[in-house]
Amino acid sequence: MANYVGLQIFILWVHALSPSKQSDCTTPGKQLGQCISFQDCRELTKLYKSRPYHETAAYLDEARCGLKGEEEQMCCSINGNDFLLYLALITTSTTDTPNLLPSPDKCGREMGMRMFGGKVAELDEFPWMAILEYSKAKQSDSSFHCSGALISNRYVLTAAHCITAYRAEQWELRSVRLGEHTLQNKTDCNPFYCTKDPVNVPVEELITHELFDPNSVSSANNIALIRLQQEVVFTDFIHPICLPPTDNTDYTGLNMLISGWGQTEHVPKSGEKLKLRIQVTTQEKCITTYRLANVELKEGQICAGGVKGEDSCLGDGGGPLMLFNQTASTYFVAGITTFGNADCGTEDWPSVYTKVVNYIPWINSKLRP
Repeated sequence: MANYVGLQIFILWVHALSPSKQSDCTTPGKQLGQCISFQDCRELTKLYKSRPYHETAAYLDEARCGLKGEEEQMCCSINGNDFLLYLALITTSTTDTPNLLPSPDKCGREMGMRMFGGKVAELDEFPWMAILEYSKAKQSDSSFHCSGALISNRYVLTAAHCITAYRAEQWELRSVRLGEHTLQNKTDCNPFYCTKDPVNVPVEELITHELFDPNSVSSANNIALIRLQQEVVFTDFIHPICLPPTDNTDYTGLNMLISGWGQTEHVPKSGEKLKLRIQVTTQEKCITTYRLANVELKEGQICAGGVKGEDSCLGDGGGPLMLFNQTASTYFVAGITTFGNADCGTEDWPSVYTKVVNYIPWINSKLRP
């Protein structure tokens, strides 16, 4: 009798150690899952109800794991949070640019925070540059706070903090100005030609990266897309920049360009679009420098600059870090301006940029006609 009771206790002990749910599939986020009906998976039904279908379609398609009778079964994560893990996986992979973006021969070509030490850009330089316009509820006044880069006729690429930080101060991003050169002038001229009037395009949708944490000092995943309310007509002064090629992603030592209307060493905000050439630092130097400020940088970030008196800063946030592709004779956006030393232009303190090539799959997953 004692042996029988002991056997019962042993069986109960083994049962307690066994997982209550047995895995029979792998989720899109590479977790253990159960192949069950869609209705029985709380995580999937909640995801379907809480997010637009175009954001979750690819994930739900990958979650399919078979049929039970005529009912389709879905791989439901045992541990949860699978959609966020899936987003992290596709962010670090690479994929081809979809047709919703301009072809390589239709982007990155010129038709003819603070920018420290910057030079005035030519009228038709960087026609993809966008300046973001904000306003407060029940107030007619508006203000420019961030930059961005036009990547198609409907989307502007910028930093996520350009949406979340100003929203916390009751500023709402209302429109994007394209084709701008001097903020105070409606039309700009040089001895040879004049610009056309800049265009203000209302915002239809703001899309920040799901893994961006506005409270994180590292500012990882600091990337966002602005969907414009209408298609933009390209001109000599409004033209998209290319996304980066995926075959060469080591930018160490390369000279790149930044541009924007941020604060300068002379005035609170630059009236003219400025440009500055800066060099990408080694990742080791970047990480070591910011550890001095207790900031741990992540894989999807790069540093550039660090020359005394030359830097991007307040007002240049969200703007592109640009590299000229000698082979294709086009510019592409290698980075997005995110943050730097509070004392702009400090020697040996480069600024931090989101590395765009790491986020091409995320960008592609958000685009729609």
